[in-house]
Amino acid sequence: MADLRDDRELTLTLCRALAEATGWQWHEHGPNYNADEVAIVAGDLDDTSDQMVGVTVYQATDVDSQFLHWRMAQFRFRGARQDLFAADSLAFRVFEARHTLSLLGGIHTVSRRSFARLGADDNSRQERTDNYTITLDNQE
Repeated sequence: MADLRDDRELTLTLCRALAEATGWQWHEHGPNYNADEVAIVAGDLDDTSDQMVGVTVYQATDVDSQFLHWRMAQFRFRGARQDLFAADSLAFRVFEARHTLSLLGGIHTVSRRSFARLGADDNSRQERTDNYTITLDNQE
């Protein structure tokens, strides 16, 4: 099993699981998304698809003597053009999928901590970010 305390491993695990739970597209080795797909990417959003979800992990517990580790993950959403609530709809799908993510090997719980609507980009696509706490399974 991958060590989910590693940024890369946790990011890839979240992207794969999110694709499986939602039916959205995740291409680990390249963007190559169709314009009408909801694309999942690691890190920053690009312009390969109007509808995108970017996954970034950050912050961690650093004390090696602790058995319970947690990480934060930010999901950045961009919705379809001219749809005021498209980013919110994508975010809700992730919120619903958090229980599925909690069933993955190595992840104990996933809970949303905050979200912010960011407004529209230059192409009239609404954006928002949601921040989640990922509690990893006990490593002892």
